[in-house]
This record gives sequence, structure tokens and C-alpha cells, in this order.
Amino acid sequence: MKTMPHGPRHSSGVALYFVSDAYDPGRHGLNGRRVAGQSFLTGYLRHMGEGPLTLCVDTAQAARAAREFCETVSPGRELRIVPTYSPQMTGIGTMYYPALTIADRAWARMPRGQSAWSLCGITHTTATRGSMAQIAQLGVAPLEPWDAVICTSRAVQSGVQTQLALTEEYLARRMPGGAPPPRPITEVIPLGIDTAAFAPDPSEGAKLRQKLGIAEGDVLCMVLSRLVPWGKFDPIPLYLSLQKAAQMTGKRLHLALVGRLDVGARERDFTDPARLMPDVTLHILDGADAAVRKASFSGADMFLFPIDNLQETFGLAPIEAMAAGLPVIATDWDGLRDTVSPESGFLIPTVTGDADHSRVESVRYLIGTDTELHFQGLAASMTSYDTGAMATRIAQLANDDDLRRRMGRAAQAHAISTFDWAQVIPQMQDLWARQNDLRAAVSREDSARYARLEVPVLPSAFATFAAWPSQRIKAGMLRVAATPAEGRAGIDEILTLRRHHEFKRGLETDERFHKVLAALRAAPGPLTSGQLAKSLNLPVLAIERVVLWLVKYDLATLA
Repeated sequence: MKTMPHGPRHSSGVALYFVSDAYDPGRHGLNGRRVAGQSFLTGYLRHMGEGPLTLCVDTAQAARAAREFCETVSPGRELRIVPTYSPQMTGIGTMYYPALTIADRAWARMPRGQSAWSLCGITHTTATRGSMAQIAQLGVAPLEPWDAVICTSRAVQSGVQTQLALTEEYLARRMPGGAPPPRPITEVIPLGIDTAAFAPDPSEGAKLRQKLGIAEGDVLCMVLSRLVPWGKFDPIPLYLSLQKAAQMTGKRLHLALVGRLDVGARERDFTDPARLMPDVTLHILDGADAAVRKASFSGADMFLFPIDNLQETFGLAPIEAMAAGLPVIATDWDGLRDTVSPESGFLIPTVTGDADHSRVESVRYLIGTDTELHFQGLAASMTSYDTGAMATRIAQLANDDDLRRRMGRAAQAHAISTFDWAQVIPQMQDLWARQNDLRAAVSREDSARYARLEVPVLPSAFATFAAWPSQRIKAGMLRVAATPAEGRAGIDEILTLRRHHEFKRGLETDERFHKVLAALRAAPGPLTSGQLAKSLNLPVLAIERVVLWLVKYDLATLA
């Protein structure tokens, strides 16, 4: 990955989709996706350049959470909130969606026109049934060449392109002679971090070493990860490697597993196998505690990342370790080969089978017989790395203080020059600008190719269920009169009785209900929806939605 010079930046032409679940691990729970999302949004606010921040939201609750978050991170920043269902969406440029699931957003865009705005998603894990289904949907949904998916590594890009190619091949066989659908851009841009936040604190590192009983001359190896043997990494090959390394070097080695147990994992899953490395001391530390993570990065001599699981796609932890000045030894796996340079660490070769070896697990996962952990864990059980090479590299760094320092300095420089948000955000902005340029060149006819076509994956309720009622009122053809007010419940009473406001989704505003009913009661006779729209300066469809509600509660009658 190259570090490119970037000119002055401006925030125009992009809107970030905001939902707190994507950006707030404190509120919704700690996981890699939310940590990455929080780091991105914080980094974007710092490095976005001039202009207001535009956020797209689905709900008023999301709008409030967005304002709170942005005021905390970037006080005083001008903020523009755009509801995703509003006409304002046509002016946003590109909408950045903090996940892979842009196919649904493409379907939702379809009635507005294909060039109404561009979409840009980003990969996190791609080894779940949901994420793989979403990738397949990218080849079916109405996505365009001006849409994009950011792939966080070359390995992820290859996986996404493989699934797109398989989808296209399926469609070609299903509908012979048809042209393949347009593909979105699949751009490799790494995740970033605030590298300054990981600068080591030697005093905290020394305190941790003393607390753990690590003597002068001992070597502390660190792993930061969720502690799930079948969903992140299996500790046994690492323990075998460390025992070999301890015998090679003659030094006392320590292993700090910094993380948290997850999805049913038990501490004994990591402590019991430690008998395989009798010459290495194991420490399990609370990775959910930021102070513990900081002290561990500051006190460790090297960072190990022995990932053998499909769940991993990029690996933020090695980037954080490099920013802390630690040399890294990682498996040559997925995005890790894009992040660990020869100057900053070592990559250990890995081996798996081919497609035939794992086909049964994929089918079992597809039909729901197996879970995500079964699928990932069984694939991991057929994935190995060279424990001899791992041991040799650990021993090499353990024996050579100068090599550790040199590689640590190179790792820190590499993290700052390549993975700091100051470097990554401009790459994203370049992509968004390119998407906007591609979209601007689209003809009106091409943009409107799906005009008046119902969205097939979720059509309008009254299109799909047209056979349910006795009668349907065609839009624009409605004629209505108010019923006498005497002896009938009013709007406010009905709203209260129906607990309307607790439903948190209003058909239309209370003000519109009142205005339309008042206009009907003031009229000498029935009115058409067009007449009401003209007198109240409201859209015809909004008038008719209100009228259908009024008719339901006997406040009006169709004429």
C-alpha cells in the first residue's frame, strides 16, 4: 500500500450513514466492527477538511445520537442531518455506509433513479452467512459502476470478486444470453487508526512487567485478540511454537493473552493447553480494559498474531502494536500480508485445503445445520502454519535486543506513514470523488431505467397484497368528506387510545391530521385530494395517506 500525497480536502460530495450500533462500542458492546467504526468516525472528523459534516440517518433517535457523538469528538463542527427517506438525499453525492450491506440500500434507491446518489460500503468480516449473502446480492441488486465496496485488504478483494464472478456465472446459466450486471468498484483501502493514541508509556509498561513477575532479561510476547479458539485463533499451535522457541533461546519467555472470552469460550480453553509449553509463563489479561491494553503494548517485547480463522479479514491489532513500536510476528493470512512489512516483522507461512475439502461445511452452514462458529472453526481445523518457522522467528527476536528495537522503530514509522487516519481518509475521499464523477456522466435515460418498477425484494405493501382488500383507491383519484363531529371521538383521543406516539412511527404528523380534517370540516361538500393539496400546500400522496387514516376511524368518509 502506497502513501500518496494529498492536496487540500473538502467534505462536500459525501454523506456518512450514521447509526450508533456502527460507531459506539461503549453503548452496544465491544467488537472489531464497532471499534473500527468509532475510530473511523473520530479520524474522519479530524481529517475530513473544510466544510460541514453531512450525516444520513433513518430515525430521529439516530439523529440525536449523531449530534451527541459529533459534539463530543468535534465540538463546534457544522452538522447537516439528512433523513434517508427525504428528497434531500438527491443532493448528497455519495453515501458512505459503514458495512458491506449496501445491496438493500441500492434497492431503496431504485425508485429515486440510479444516479440519485452513489453508494459506498466497506468490508469487515466476510466469513458469515449474512455477509456472504450480501456479497452475492451485490451481483443482483441494482448497483452501478459508480457504487463501491471498500475492501480492507487484497485478500478480501479477491474473495469479494470471486463471489461476484460466481454470481455472474450463475446468472449467465440461469438466463443464457443476458448481459452480466454492472459491478460496483472494489477498492483496496486499509482500515486506519489514530497512531498517536498508541505511543508507548514506558512507566506503565514497567509496572505491568513488575506486576506479572517478569524478571530482567525475560522476554514478554503479547497477543491482543478475542479469546475464542474456534472463532479467532487456536492457542495450541502457538504454545507449541513458544515451547520450541524457549528451548532454542534459553531465555524465560512469557505470553500475555490480552483479550476477552467470547461466544462460549472458557478460560480453561487457554490455560489447560499451557501444559504444552512448560518453559513459558502464561498471563491472561483483560483486553476490555483500555489501561491494560496500553500497559501491555508498552511493556511487551514483541507482538504475536497467530490467526488461523476465516473470521479475520484485516487485523487492527497488529497495526496498533506497530504504532506502539513493537515488532510483529503474524501468520501470512488474509490482510496481514498487506500490513506487516519485512522491515517491521515476520510473516509465517500458512496452509489450507482447496474448495473440495470444505464443501460439506459450507452446505451445512447454508441450510442452518451448523452455526457460524462450526463453519469457521472446522475450516480453521484444516488451517495450519509453520510452527517451526514461528518458533525460529520468536527465538530470533528474543535473542537480539537490537533487532527488536530496529524492527520496532520501523514498525512504528510504517504505521504512521501508511495506516494513520491522516493517510487513509484522503484515499477514501479520492474514491468518493471518483464515484461522483462517474455518476455525473450518466444519462437521464440510464438513470431512469427502473422508473415506475416496484422494488422486487420488498414491493410496496399495497402492490404485493393488492388481492387482500375489496377495493383499492387509485392514487390521485380520492374524493372525501368529513363526518359530523358530534358524537364521535376526536383525533387526539384516538391517537391516545391507540397509543400512537408509543409506536414510534407516525403515518404522518399530528399537525397534518388536524389540518386535513379541519379543511374537510370547513368545506361545504366533498373535496378531491388535489383540491386539499392545493389549499394546504401539501403533496397529494401525503393528503391521501392522512385521509385513509381518517376514514379508518370514522372521521371522514369516501365520497
